[in-house]
Amino acid sequence: VYIGLTRVSVEDEKLKFLSERGGTVPVLKWADGRVIKRREAIEKLGFHNKTLYIDPWQANIAQIECELHQRFDHLTLGKQKLWRIPGMGGIKKRQVKKDGIFYKVFIDYSFDLPTIIDAGEVEVIPNRRASWF
Repeated sequence: VYIGLTRVSVEDEKLKFLSERGGTVPVLKWADGRVIKRREAIEKLGFHNKTLYIDPWQANIAQIECELHQRFDHLTLGKQKLWRIPGMGGIKKRQVKKDGIFYKVFIDYSFDLPTIIDAGEVEVIPNRRASWF
């Protein structure tokens, strides 16, 4: 499970945790080191996506995301949870409400992923930055 927040559409944001944005290394990669693309995650890894909560206040959504992360942070990285550090989605940002903008908490999940990791097809990458390797 990956729990995230966004102000863009959840359709646009889903599975972006698999991308290399801002120098961050994805939690999961193919065993040969390739980045897992969104279509591959859906078709080969069985990922799904659900919106959990929508609110016009950014701080409310950030707090919900942080609480969910902390509640489930004891789970195994890679097989059960797909975030490394709880509450990195903006909990320190000020309370902002902009007309017409709604923030969302969502989950990306796959019931097939643990078996695929055990088969050695996908690798779990525990560090956030390439320079930490």
